[in-house]
Amino acid sequence: MIEIRNLIVEKGESVILKIPNASIDVSKGTAIFGENGAGKTTFVKCILGIERYKGTIESSICKNKIQVLMQKNSYPPYAKTKDILKLILDKRDLSSLSTLLH
Repeated sequence: MIEIRNLIVEKGESVILKIPNASIDVSKGTAIFGENGAGKTTFVKCILGIERYKGTIESSICKNKIQVLMQKNSYPPYAKTKDILKLILDKRDLSSLSTLLH
């Protein structure tokens, strides 16, 4: 669970992200969707602790257990999907994904 209270991110004089209160159940995975410039990346950076913010973010998840896949990623054109998944999931065995991979 991630609990957010009075989250504010400022750049200079401008408030670029404001989330008064939110609870996010991340027990089964979470996706964040929104228009360009809505603050998705800034929000994720706050959760990861790499963006300065005011307010409180409390998480029951260890930061090194959070995996983030941003929209733009660069993988070599010859990379196989299963190898990219192994890299992202930090696993050698993808048997749990066998129904997706052939």
